[in-house]
Amino acid sequence: MIEFSQRSICAALKLMSVKSNLPALLNCAHGKDRTGIVSALVLSCLGKSPDYIAAEYALSHDGLATVKHRMHKEVVEQFHMSEEFITAKAETMHQLFDYIKERYGSVEGYLEYIGFGSTEQQRLRSHLMHEVVPLSPDQSGDVDLSFAFDPSNRGSDSDPDSASD
Repeated sequence: MIEFSQRSICAALKLMSVKSNLPALLNCAHGKDRTGIVSALVLSCLGKSPDYIAAEYALSHDGLATVKHRMHKEVVEQFHMSEEFITAKAETMHQLFDYIKERYGSVEGYLEYIGFGSTEQQRLRSHLMHEVVPLSPDQSGDVDLSFAFDPSNRGSDSDPDSASD
């Protein structure tokens, strides 16, 4: 999927790297393939580990239970795909990261290859991360970076970050 959907993956990431497009909603037919891949790439770009991303992806397993019968008809029966295509296992996401590392060297390398360059990657990080100030004085003085969409930081048409590369 990351080979055949490069243009759409890149387009989704480019849209999210523009401040005025945030917050953003990602979805697809079953919410685990293209959505899972784009979400994984965004989280990786934000510095989350493959283990964290794989665990988050696997949370979709229970959510798919209500549509599993429909997915079986649409994917396994109609397109003669493996049962693996209607699951959301952590192992699958680990295999994706292994494939990317082997073929492209890193997630950043894959993103560069598909046309989502380092400047856009940095812009995406800066728009999706914001500083969270500790709530009490007894907490450490370290600044915690939280990964979140921050609707209060929406850009305007004159925002230089709104320009596409």
